Amino acid sequence: MPNGERRSRRRWGVQASVLAEPGKEPKVCRVFRMSRPPKSGSGLTVRGLDLDSVPDATVYDNGTVLTPRLRLVGTNDLWTLTLTEPATLAADDPALSESTVGDWSLPDTACPDPGDEPATADQRQDAITYAEGQPDVGYVWLTEHQRVLNASFTGDLERHRRELRALYPGPLCVVEAAASIADLRSLQRSLHVDQDVLEARGIVVLGSSIPRGSVVVIAAAAGPEEVDFLKERYGPLLMVTSWLRLLED
Repeated sequence: MPNGERRSRRRWGVQASVLAEPGKEPKVCRVFRMSRPPKSGSGLTVRGLDLDSVPDATVYDNGTVLTPRLRLVGTNDLWTLTLTEPATLAADDPALSESTVGDWSLPDTACPDPGDEPATADQRQDAITYAEGQPDVGYVWLTEHQRVLNASFTGDLERHRRELRALYPGPLCVVEAAASIADLRSLQRSLHVDQDVLEARGIVVLGSSIPRGSVVVIAAAAGPEEVDFLKERYGPLLMVTSWLRLLED
């Protein structure tokens, strides 16, 4: 893990809009609510930005300012991004796109021969309801244009296959899961319970999700050392997304 001095020198980049609400410091937003005026969601305080110099910013009746997407580069200290160079209008720059360590795309069909018998939408929904109600379920997903029902469980696969077959005659794959959804939710909760521990390591959690059989944590700024720490602490089922991109280390 980088020491505090080296961590404070590292430069990070992001392309995002900045929202300045009356009486608050400007915030570079990963998410904001598109009300009128917009409201800030998850993001970081941004310092060193001259809002008056930003072209095409929208100023609302109450004084809220929303900029277009900007290219912002600076140092990160937990919830703050301090600019080290002037902001410019964003261009499509893959180097500043949010990065994910791990593969969290939807999985393919889980078995080579799921079958091809027809089934009704009600039968499929009954099977999904059964699977999602089991304490050892891992993940349930549909593939091949919603034709194949896939379900993973941490054990007792033959029993689950029989129960599902009794409900659903259509294409079906039943496979083993590395963890149950209950275990994944417990891991997800730990990320937020451990906020003080993580922030002591320079890691800010902006959010998390369970898109498939793993947990994705969205960190404000996670370089290789932060990713290694998170993986070591929470295990291989965790995937890490860094909103800010490390430009140098």
